[in-house]
Amino acid sequence: MAVRRLLLALLLLVPAAAGPVLAADWQTYRNARFGFAVDYPSDLLTMKPAPANDDGRAFHVPGRRIEVTVSAGHNVLEESIGQLYAKAQAEFGPGNISYRRRGAGFFVVSGIRRGRVFYEYVQIARKGGGEYVGRLRLIYPPEEKATMDPVVARMQRRFSTSFREMAPAG
Repeated sequence: MAVRRLLLALLLLVPAAAGPVLAADWQTYRNARFGFAVDYPSDLLTMKPAPANDDGRAFHVPGRRIEVTVSAGHNVLEESIGQLYAKAQAEFGPGNISYRRRGAGFFVVSGIRRGRVFYEYVQIARKGGGEYVGRLRLIYPPEEKATMDPVVARMQRRFSTSFREMAPAG
């Protein structure tokens, strides 16, 4: 029985130990236009050039099918978090979503679609008299899960913290 517990404990530690080794050099991307920031592993992800409207950044891993996008935009359609959540479910397909969480002003959906893992975190934030939508999206092959799970966790945690600090509701 003790041997089983030891083996189980070792198996649980392996993925956690592998993540930081693969993604050890974390940098912060700051978006001046919308005032958000997010941590990203610069030793894993390569930042693509800024889009013309400077609404965020896309990242990729050369030679691997890993895509990451972080962005924000004005909520010009004045959509509620419920409406955005419904759109995300329709886009990814309710049958493909294996994890969903919704709270006040945010949601997360994740699963597998077209043979790739997707993770999307969306948050509505208010600043001044305006409202905007922030989005973090990661798409990668299932075999990259051990590498990407710790990346997803830290990017989401730092992205949401950035928005909350910058734009309290009200």
